[in-house]
Amino acid sequence: MVKRLSRGVLLLAWLALLAVPCAAAAGERPVFCVTDFVSRVAVTNLSGEQVETFHAVNDYFIEELSDADIELIDVTLDTTRARLDEQMLGLARGTVPPELAAVHPDYVIYGFLTNLGVAQSVRPGSNAYVVRADLSARVIEAATGRQVFTATGTGEASAKSYEVSVAGLRLLRFGTREFTEECLHEALGKATHQIAEKLKEQL
Repeated sequence: MVKRLSRGVLLLAWLALLAVPCAAAAGERPVFCVTDFVSRVAVTNLSGEQVETFHAVNDYFIEELSDADIELIDVTLDTTRARLDEQMLGLARGTVPPELAAVHPDYVIYGFLTNLGVAQSVRPGSNAYVVRADLSARVIEAATGRQVFTATGTGEASAKSYEVSVAGLRLLRFGTREFTEECLHEALGKATHQIAEKLKEQL
């Protein structure tokens, strides 16, 4: 089962959960909270404004883990970038922020885009770029702050698959290279799949 808590409803979810018995009874499935993935590299739009396009990773994790024997809660934190960085640092130190503790997860999944590469295709005669995304994911036990799982995944997508002329595609820039958001999302989806498969082996 997947529960999605969108922006602005965490407080309401917390109040509702106070009326529900704690999910610690024997035989119940563990509750995993998937929170925002953030980028450690700067990706901008064509105006030079930094973009946050990585909540898609949450959606990919929810999809990849939907067949696992766990409860899933998808949480997007409604906060500033500075506070989000603070929360990620707290998670790395084993501290679950109040915004996540309010939904009473057994485990928290979070992570980072650690590297992004945009390179010329090595295929003969091709002038397309290949976008490569490296993801790092961690799982901590909410009650103890203990890190119980870590894994990395790498995904690649060819910019040739997403022609700029197609209506509705959003152009991004990394360094001097331009590519579409959809191309980046394909690479992120492949990286997420690798990590999710490793995690399911441990469940």
